[in-house]
Amino acid sequence: MTYPGRLVETPFVNAVEDRQDLYLETGERELFIKACASSVAESTLREHLGERVEITGDLETSAWACGVYVQSRTGPYLVIEDIRGLE
Repeated sequence: MTYPGRLVETPFVNAVEDRQDLYLETGERELFIKACASSVAESTLREHLGERVEITGDLETSAWACGVYVQSRTGPYLVIEDIRGLE
């Protein structure tokens, strides 16, 4: 599916790390981007911060965390297959 919107980052602080999570603002809602499960590298996504983009991917629902440090955050998130700048 295709999702147009603006790519933004939001601070997330926990006992293990401080990080900036990526979200897609669609106008209707903010969708968490699960970068570790996406085909597009997080560094490539960050090149588009603040820009309007069109994301091709899947909206899934489960735990947001990847790796060793599993957090309790769950819900819908985007797994990105491709990103295209609209600006």
